[in-house]
Amino acid sequence: MRRGHGEGRQQPGDPLRGQPAARLLGIADQAVASDALLESAGIGDLRLDTDGHTAEQVADAVPARTQWPR
Repeated sequence: MRRGHGEGRQQPGDPLRGQPAARLLGIADQAVASDALLESAGIGDLRLDTDGHTAEQVADAVPARTQWPR
């Protein structure tokens, strides 16, 4: 919703900017459905919740979760 209002992460030519709320909610629903499918399929070795974390915090979490380098 924030991107639709031009807030938050700025992306040149952002396809979400200016979209009506109904469209943004539909896109969010599709993202949730995709996430659920990927999660149930167990795709990927590492999945991190990035909500509320800075890029630096997420980057620090990767070696901590993977115990890399050993």
